[in-house]
Order: sequence, then C-alpha cells, then structure tokens
Amino acid sequence: MEEQTVTLEERQSDYIRGLIDKDADLPTAERKMFKKMAKYFALNFQDNLTLTSMDLSVKYGVYTPDQWRDFLNYPAMYKYIDQYKTERMKQIADQAMLSGDSNGIKLRAELDRAGGGNYNNLIILRLPDRDDNIDDTRH
Repeated sequence: MEEQTVTLEERQSDYIRGLIDKDADLPTAERKMFKKMAKYFALNFQDNLTLTSMDLSVKYGVYTPDQWRDFLNYPAMYKYIDQYKTERMKQIADQAMLSGDSNGIKLRAELDRAGGGNYNNLIILRLPDRDDNIDDTRH
C-alpha cells in the first residue's frame, strides 16, 4: 500500500477547518462556507495573511469581498492570523534592534505590552565607534 503524502497547504487547511469546527455556535451554512474558504486561504498561506478581503476576492474569484471579510473577522480566524502577524512584527523589531534602530525597541516594547510580553529582560548597549585618533595614553 502506497503512503499518501499530505502537502503543507492541506495540513494548514485542516488546522484552520479544525478551528472552525470547534465553534458550536457557528451556524451550519457559515461553517460550511468558512471551511471551503479555508482551503483557498491555505493555498498560499504566507501571502494570504497580508491580503484584504477585496484582494482575496479578486485573487480567487470565488467569494465576495463581504464573505472574505466575514471569514477574516471570524474570531477564531482573526486571532489565528493576528498571531502570525505579531510573530512577524516581533521578528522585524528584533532585526531593527540588532541593527541599532531605536524604533525596533519601541515596536518590541509595544508588541510585548499589547500581547502580554514574554517578560524576558533585554539590555542593549550601543557603544560609539572607536576613534583611533584619540590619544588615550595616561600620564
């Protein structure tokens, strides 16, 4: 018997559909539609995370912008997408901090404050470049 390989998109779609299935209060018609939309959303998950409802409607041509907006604003999906966006913003902030950009520190502090933070202590020391022309001999 041949082993069937499952693609990353299929696993992503299954996970999202699982989030939708957990909501017992979601009407059946909406549940079915959201589960179908999850398949499209998972097709190009990384890029789709940053698209608007209008963008998704144009890209796939299957659902209206209003339906995509309902899908993106569905609490379980909104939280799920927000976690990925926050993860990406933290990465950008960390890269900025490492390059000495003070805006990275501000962004990271704001993200930690908004999300509860991880409460790790972070100390950044920025020393000026050494000036070899300075006479630092002491008498």
